[in-house]
Amino acid sequence: DIVINGGHFSDVHGAVACAFQWSRASIEAPALASFEATVVSDSIVACSTPEAPSKGVADVSLVYGGDEFHLRGAFTFDEGLVLTTVSPSIISSMTDNSVAVTGAAFRSSPELVCDLSGTLIDAAWIHSSEVICKI
Repeated sequence: DIVINGGHFSDVHGAVACAFQWSRASIEAPALASFEATVVSDSIVACSTPEAPSKGVADVSLVYGGDEFHLRGAFTFDEGLVLTTVSPSIISSMTDNSVAVTGAAFRSSPELVCDLSGTLIDAAWIHSSEVICKI
């Protein structure tokens, strides 16, 4: 999901949607995908991101209340994340304080977290094929 910050979203009457637009020159799939969005608060709208037809930059449009706003080059789709192993697979809250996750296409980011049964925990990027989740 992505979050769009703005204002007066609570005043919207009618459908709210996000649209993602890719360059037709770089893909062989439909160049536009539109998805229902959720007004979270007066200043936040959350949009589900579609599966990208290819990696690259997309424009994002927010459509609500008969108005449409465009954010050029606002979102970058990257290659799909692959999870291979999680070690250890069983942890004891008394002894284990980290979990190694291996796979492919991991990206370094200050917002990197691991989702442990719905709880977001800090993570450390080691390289493109390993992340350490800090329990």
